[in-house]
Amino acid sequence: MEVKESNLSFRNFLKIYENELVPKFKTLEQTRINLKRKDIITKIFFSVLIIIGISCFFLPMILMYTAYTLDDSLIIVLPIIGILIIVALCTRYDLQKNNKDFKNLIKNKTINDVLQIFGDIKWIKHDKKSALVYSSDSIFSELNKSGLFTNFDEVYIDDEFDCKYKEVPFNIYEAHLIKHGSRGSYYTVFGGAVVTFKYNKKIKNRTVISTKGNQTKKQNFLITIGLAAVGSLEIFKRGYSHGKLVFAIIFFLITVFLAYRYQKREEPLNKIILEDTKFIKKFDVYSSDDTEARYLVTPLFMELLNKFTTAYKSKKIKCSFFDDNFMVAISTNNDCFEMGNLYTSVNSSKYIFRFYRELKSIYNMIEYFKLDKNY
Repeated sequence: MEVKESNLSFRNFLKIYENELVPKFKTLEQTRINLKRKDIITKIFFSVLIIIGISCFFLPMILMYTAYTLDDSLIIVLPIIGILIIVALCTRYDLQKNNKDFKNLIKNKTINDVLQIFGDIKWIKHDKKSALVYSSDSIFSELNKSGLFTNFDEVYIDDEFDCKYKEVPFNIYEAHLIKHGSRGSYYTVFGGAVVTFKYNKKIKNRTVISTKGNQTKKQNFLITIGLAAVGSLEIFKRGYSHGKLVFAIIFFLITVFLAYRYQKREEPLNKIILEDTKFIKKFDVYSSDDTEARYLVTPLFMELLNKFTTAYKSKKIKCSFFDDNFMVAISTNNDCFEMGNLYTSVNSSKYIFRFYRELKSIYNMIEYFKLDKNY
């Protein structure tokens, strides 16, 4: 089932898919149908329980409104029963469990066969323990150096692929970047797919391209000011005093000063205005070197970047040239590199063709930059 890299056309892919992959997928169709039936019954059952819970909660009010006399104990007990039913359903059961189970099953059964088509690709499956990336790891360091993300302090990796195309190594992984705040609060800085290449030419400066409104490290200073303002207001939560006012002002000014000092140590990035009006309406380009940025961000590169957003069905994408690396980050709420879905027949080519487009968009980028050539 091997395909030469230069012949990885859609026609060749389709031929192998129909001849060799479809029979393997078909063996999972009955399993999908059984799990789907179980999923529907489960959701109907829980929907009925939720209706009962809501009815118990509102029934005393409805009956009292219609002048129906209820025992005093029922007026108290019924709403409590309703609340307990609803809370139990919301906290004790994952309604997506059957779908997740099937997605994992079909991926485990078929992904290695699918990856053979694309050449030298190794799937690395992470469990809960190995998913956490520590600050000392190279992935954490590269994500930070790229300049693509605002401050984060925790990284989780889901599916990871160690790949090689035309002797060019690259990595793909689904990543979740988290920033922790005070009192156990946190928010997601980024969630989606990250692709990293080793660039074959030395990048002297950093160039960052992102869709409009897609936050990068450049916005760290403004975000820090906003968080400092919120933190200052938190001081007055339990009342106002002149001492608290002075402390809040000092806290705010120190935080802003430290953020400013940190930003000054970072490589300064200036906005680059390109001639392509359609591109600059959708993307922002920042670089510490105008000439190098224009050399990298050509009209053909712009076209390939737009194809990335189409392949991954995302409106948010950003990429960075830094050191000898090129990184692309695609924000998406969907799981990347899926093999199927509980509510889609395994005979459907929807997911496998999307998988093809996702990987082919990466191969196109390698070919465009001629990363297999040594200069």
